Amino acid sequence: MRRLFALVLLSGVVVPGVAAQQLVLADEAPRFLAATDGAERAVEIDAATVPIFSRRVTLSLEGATLGDALAAVERRANIQLVYSRDIIDLNRVVRLQAEDITVAGALTELLFGARVDVVLSKSGTVTLVPKQLPPPSGTVVGRVSDARTGQPVPGARVTLNGTRFAALTTDSGAFRIADVPVGRYTLAVRRIGYVAAQQPVTVAADQAVRVDVRLEISVTPLDAIVVTGTITATAAKEIPNPITIITDSMIQQRGIRQITDLFRGDIPGIFATDYGTAGAGVGAPVYVRGSSELFDVPTLKTYIDGVEIANSEYLNEIDPTMIDHVEIVRGPEAATLYGAQAINGVMQIFTKRGHIATAPHLTASAGAGSLESPYGTGVRHDDNVSVSGGTADLSYNVGAAYQHEGPWTPGYRRDVYSGYASLSIQPAASPLRVDVMARFGQQNTRAGHPETIARAMLDGTLVLDPGSVVPDLSTLLLPQQTLGATVHYTPRPTWQHTLTVGLDRGANGGNWLSQPAYTTPSDSFAYVVSEHTARATFAYNNALDVRLSDRVAANVITGFDHWDYQADGFSDQGTTTDVGSLGTGGPISAERRRDHNTGLFGQARIGVADALFLTAGVRVDQGPALPQDRHQRSVNPRIGASYALDVGPFRTKLRAEYGSALKPADPGLKAAAQFTPTYIQLASPNLLPERQTGWDGGVELYAGDRGSLSVTRYRQIARDLISINFVAFFPVFEQQFVNVARVKNSGWELEGTLRLVAGLNARATYSETESIVQALEPNDQTGFTVGQALPGVPHHLGALTLSERVRRLSVEGAVSYVGTSSNYNQVALYRAANPRLGVPNYAFDLVTLPAAYRVGVRAGYDLTPRLALWARGENLFNRIVIEQGSFPVDQVGRTVIAGVRVH
Repeated sequence: MRRLFALVLLSGVVVPGVAAQQLVLADEAPRFLAATDGAERAVEIDAATVPIFSRRVTLSLEGATLGDALAAVERRANIQLVYSRDIIDLNRVVRLQAEDITVAGALTELLFGARVDVVLSKSGTVTLVPKQLPPPSGTVVGRVSDARTGQPVPGARVTLNGTRFAALTTDSGAFRIADVPVGRYTLAVRRIGYVAAQQPVTVAADQAVRVDVRLEISVTPLDAIVVTGTITATAAKEIPNPITIITDSMIQQRGIRQITDLFRGDIPGIFATDYGTAGAGVGAPVYVRGSSELFDVPTLKTYIDGVEIANSEYLNEIDPTMIDHVEIVRGPEAATLYGAQAINGVMQIFTKRGHIATAPHLTASAGAGSLESPYGTGVRHDDNVSVSGGTADLSYNVGAAYQHEGPWTPGYRRDVYSGYASLSIQPAASPLRVDVMARFGQQNTRAGHPETIARAMLDGTLVLDPGSVVPDLSTLLLPQQTLGATVHYTPRPTWQHTLTVGLDRGANGGNWLSQPAYTTPSDSFAYVVSEHTARATFAYNNALDVRLSDRVAANVITGFDHWDYQADGFSDQGTTTDVGSLGTGGPISAERRRDHNTGLFGQARIGVADALFLTAGVRVDQGPALPQDRHQRSVNPRIGASYALDVGPFRTKLRAEYGSALKPADPGLKAAAQFTPTYIQLASPNLLPERQTGWDGGVELYAGDRGSLSVTRYRQIARDLISINFVAFFPVFEQQFVNVARVKNSGWELEGTLRLVAGLNARATYSETESIVQALEPNDQTGFTVGQALPGVPHHLGALTLSERVRRLSVEGAVSYVGTSSNYNQVALYRAANPRLGVPNYAFDLVTLPAAYRVGVRAGYDLTPRLALWARGENLFNRIVIEQGSFPVDQVGRTVIAGVRVH
């Protein structure tokens, strides 16, 4: 019987009704362990997988002593056993009749009740040692729910303060933390959107203590947990800068199809130009608190799960359905942790994850509708599906999405395919967690026939030379891939290490092909362009929390990162074929550019009485594109303070910070180049990096769940912005890149919420931005003047959203406003450069583009807890707005879509 139970335990079989006996037998049977390098204690192993313990012997022992029995095992199995009479009774009489039994089975039977374990050394010696019993432990189980609705809160992180024990709640809100040593702890629960909660818990031996936690929805972002600008999970009240959090529910409610749809007034101080359908090929300009770019497309440095994307200009390649939440920091202060090119700020995108110990969960959505333009109406599809879940030690999430547009103009079609996957591995009670993510996608856009251009010419919105209008069957392909892995190691609850490696590859304009239509001799050639970028990321940081006294705590962050960047470009004009060996109808160009950067950083935050928080940090970057007179290094400091206090029923936060950032000049802008025999670029070897320094300060006021108001004032000085100087036009077109001396970016950012009546909520934002040239170099030939407003930046920006939820029905109405801006009228420029008669005019004069507003309505209805209907209408008044870089034919107006969601 003893042997039967021992074999049951070794094989992991659970016999119903004998659980208590199994616990006793587990203490009596020997464990099989192995000594490993660097470990203080031997680790338990599966004896059946170890060759030395799998050897088979035949034993006939009747009335033998344990010493004689062990000697027999040594001889017949050809192993060496080491033991001491002080720990084992060798005179104990044993019996064993067995044919072809494994060494593990024989030792289990002979040593049963001897209170010893079997340890295998690296040299192959088998040693019998006193049994090392694990310390008494218990289990903490419970459920996390919403305090108002009672609904479960999935994805909440539950930790025992001062330990490495943690868990994530499942879709039912349940959690389980096993093998917790006996003692008293403080259980902490955190989830984005909720107020962090703490509760005492006492763990008893061999018992499961239940702790149910009800989380209050955070009516103040001061309780929100963020990591951007802090590395470690930190309450927003502790950071000195304004930070914006966008959740997946907000993205779903708004029906966001492109990331830049968020930057039309919803986030104070950030504006993204609407390029219409052309946006797929020319990127997404994002202006943050004015302009720090005069030639390149302005960008917001962007990461996906810690991996920097290859080119932040192409944000619209990111699939919104894979996003769990987004964190955005505005201004140059972010450069202290995120380095060169974070001159405007940083956006971190965190993808959706599965939940540990959760059955597979399916989420799917399908929708169809229409989109309108001045030249026709087309069809739009939006479909996505995902599966998530997890086992005791890992979680996963896999999804795919498909978007379709067209043909709102004849021949136009746009298809977007994307897939993503994430895997998190964290053995129970282990200080190690590994997160792996991948995303793949492809945007295929086929431009339409020239009917829209011809009609634009007829109605007067566009005038072109008829001889240049030929059938255009262009195809644009935008591939995208991101692979990343992050290792989190927490040897102590107050000390964590994070290592991230990743690779992002994307299009830098894409693979573009103008296909020959063969309708006239002049259009029998193809124009082929292929441009790609790749960025490899390697980053490490560690964060240490230190309690200096009962009222003073500190957080210290140190780390480094490195990236390698490569851009490849190829083009062939007038080739006679688009496959195989290209023809020689025109000039062929090929280019490869490489760059790299390494940064070291450190940041410390001191908290006093959990109210006053002081932050200071510095970063040093080194790379070939940085100034040579400074040993190709740059130093970017940051200081800031925040103070949170309660005044009666109000919670208030005062904050202020100062920081600096730098963006290296693209090596391609410094070098001389000849593009065609009549088009050259002069060298600019002394071209300086673009820099921006500045401060912001503000106050945040929260009145419970009734309302909130945040006001920010900022002033930033951008120096050495890179612009283009047109040196000559005829007979050779000559250009050269130069630095503009100084630009001032200043303004106000306001954001507020108000609960009007039960269920009805209002949210409003407003930004006022002044971006003007403050000084110029002597003999400046860029065409700018002191006091001139920079192009592309609207002076006013705002949005108002009203939302209400009544039982199963939710309704939201929104209006966004983009004020007037100084900009280039692309249509006028094209007319001047391509006149029907006379000499082309390249005087690129700025004009004032009109203000624009858009109205949208969204609704959802829950048929069942798992099935919902939804509908959205955007730009309901069918406003066609011409913004920087856009032609009328690129713009779409009203879009309407409806569908069903299963979750």
